[in-house]
Amino acid sequence: MYRKDLEGSLFALTFKKAGWDCLRHLEILSAGCLPLFTDIVNCPKSAIASKLLFTAHTYFIFKIVFLGHPKAIYKLLLEFPGLRLDDFSQDWTVLDRQLYVAVGEALLQFTRNVLSCKAMARLIYIYHTCLLYARNDELK
Repeated sequence: MYRKDLEGSLFALTFKKAGWDCLRHLEILSAGCLPLFTDIVNCPKSAIASKLLFTAHTYFIFKIVFLGHPKAIYKLLLEFPGLRLDDFSQDWTVLDRQLYVAVGEALLQFTRNVLSCKAMARLIYIYHTCLLYARNDELK
């Protein structure tokens, strides 16, 4: 029921509860819904997976930078044309549907390519592969 509600919604309200990093944000994005972080301006740079930095081997330094959630876009969503945050409603005569579709497709693609379990597994695989090559290089 929760997933179906998200899939049928244009926007979903979310905010910091126990912490900034939570599955709720991924559920919203993976359902193709645009997240409205009501308090995103208070989100510190280090929150919402801002970056993971892996370094392997002293001589062979390999870095994978993961940019995390696009917080700048989340801030702009709060000013989405036709969206009224005072009563959390939409003015359908003003809502730019083409803009909504473009932003929604971009965030959904970003979620699949960067934030999904498959993307995280690929990141871990790349890291461990590089670490393995670095260790093999040490043994030579």
